[in-house]
Amino acid sequence: MKKNIALSVSLFFLFALTVNANEPRTWTSADGEFKMEAKFIGVSDEGKTVVLRKIDGGISKVPLDELTKRDQKYVAENKDIPLQMPLGKWSKSQFQSIQTRSKGIAENQSEDILKKGAEQGNADSQVRLGLYYFGKGRQMDAMDWWETAAKQRNVQAASYLGILCFARRDYEAANWWTLLVADNGNAGAMEFLFEIDAAENGRNYLDREQKVREANILQATAQERKKIDDQIAKVRKEKAIREHQRKLWYAEQDEKKRRDLIEALQAEAIIRDADARRTAAIEAAKPRVVRHESEIKVTHETKK
Repeated sequence: MKKNIALSVSLFFLFALTVNANEPRTWTSADGEFKMEAKFIGVSDEGKTVVLRKIDGGISKVPLDELTKRDQKYVAENKDIPLQMPLGKWSKSQFQSIQTRSKGIAENQSEDILKKGAEQGNADSQVRLGLYYFGKGRQMDAMDWWETAAKQRNVQAASYLGILCFARRDYEAANWWTLLVADNGNAGAMEFLFEIDAAENGRNYLDREQKVREANILQATAQERKKIDDQIAKVRKEKAIREHQRKLWYAEQDEKKRRDLIEALQAEAIIRDADARRTAAIEAAKPRVVRHESEIKVTHETKK
């Protein structure tokens, strides 16, 4: 908790020291014929060009040597403002990705090879060339190539632009590019939009992040409880199904026994009936035999 408070205080003072650099001001050409209200964004072409964001949101690039000495001094004082580190989980991971990848690409890859692929319209090459320039300290050149790739719907380029614009305190541009990433369903980018809004309006994003974290814990607890309840319900249902199946099995066994008993009784009745018929037939046949013998005896005596 103390660590978060200290970090918040440090970021507040850093913001207070650099906020003026992000305010619109009047820029004047050296001959006095050109004036424009715009925010200072940075320098490109190795410091030879000043990048400005006009009030209407458009970007204007002006050669440094064509501005007044006063404007050139302003650029010199503000071009190396420290980048503002994002605080959110997704935004911080994206910022670290830029730093890590740019270092490796700047040390191990050739600008000419990367530029050849980028100029042929390959969005991935444009992203890598931007990382190369970022690793060489040429942030605006990096952003130019990322913007070119983002216009080809390269989500990685758009996310890098949003992060770097935020780090340079160009919140309007950061919001614009991050919206493109969020429109693709990226939950981290959606959360980063709240972080951009908090920074732009001078609020402490960590307060909201803590509330979101607590809400997530409560939601996770509720989800876990529901999961347990669902498991209990599933076990009860399976137990009821097994009990029903057991009863059906016993009922089937009882029915089988009943059928077997009926069949046995029917067989026994058939046997008894057959025995009775045979006995009756035997009994019915006995008188005829005796009468026949008597008739034979009488007939024999008569003949004598």
